[in-house]
Amino acid sequence: TGFLGSDSLAASTTGTLSFTSPATQFSNVGSYPINGSGLTANNGNYTFVQAAGNATALTITTASQTINFAQLADKSFGDPDFMISATATSGLTVTFTSLTPAKCTMVGLDTVHIMTSGQCTIQATQGGDSNYNVAPVVNNSFAIGFCPVLSTLPDINTPSGVDLNIPVTISNVTGGGIIAVQFVYTYDPTK
Repeated sequence: TGFLGSDSLAASTTGTLSFTSPATQFSNVGSYPINGSGLTANNGNYTFVQAAGNATALTITTASQTINFAQLADKSFGDPDFMISATATSGLTVTFTSLTPAKCTMVGLDTVHIMTSGQCTIQATQGGDSNYNVAPVVNNSFAIGFCPVLSTLPDINTPSGVDLNIPVTISNVTGGGIIAVQFVYTYDPTK
């Protein structure tokens, strides 16, 4: 447990003391030994042995992780399903859930389906494992606008010389549904 009298480390030993461990940056959570080596006693008066605590001196604990989930672009009702992605700093798989299933749902693991207009919120989670803690949840919201309204009417065949003028006004459209507009045309050749 030490040197005797006037003996010193430099006077009583040769070599360089070094410490090693089988643990690396990729080792799993657990306890690992730290082993000292490299010294030899010059005079045979000393024996170097590992301390009992060295067998479990290094403890690797679970690591933190975060989720990278880029902002989703706004969409319109009627847009096709689209894929999303996110990554965890651990390299583990991220799971998605819709927090607004009346507005948007998840189809499979990574595809969003738009149900109607409004605001959609997708939540990204990563539950961790034996080496990584649960990642903080990331919510990502985007707006779903109304479907575009057709601004021109299709050609309507009318008899020659008949002026067909049908004013149409669509305003304050809500719900994001499909709007049905009915046109009634009555042809009166006497007018």
